[in-house]
Amino acid sequence: MIFDILKLKEGIAEEVSNDYNADKLDLGLFDIQFKSLIHLEGIVEKVQTNLLFRGNLSSQIEQVCARCLCVTQSKLTIPFDLCYEIAGMETLNATNDLRDYLILDNSDRFICKKDCKGICPTCGVNLNEADCYCKS
Repeated sequence: MIFDILKLKEGIAEEVSNDYNADKLDLGLFDIQFKSLIHLEGIVEKVQTNLLFRGNLSSQIEQVCARCLCVTQSKLTIPFDLCYEIAGMETLNATNDLRDYLILDNSDRFICKKDCKGICPTCGVNLNEADCYCKS
């Protein structure tokens, strides 16, 4: 999101919203797929020489469990709270910081549920759905 700092009024919070395409934000992450646009809802406020920007990013996502390899779809909602020093600036681009929130919120290893049993390394059966009878 790009802000025209000169158009923002001191001390008046303004609502902002925008939609982002995950591919244009270079979010082709291996273990998470964005199934809808990433929606931003937030508030921006200019306070003296600072710009306060807070809100939520949300999207429908699809992830593959690292244990059982099942695909899970869910709604992702990430709150963000950013503060910028804007003295002498005319515009501010917060897009990369929003992208960082999306990346850092993603765990390095997604597990579909706390007690996921995974798959048998010998026969490949999903141990959440059936018992394995091989000798592994």
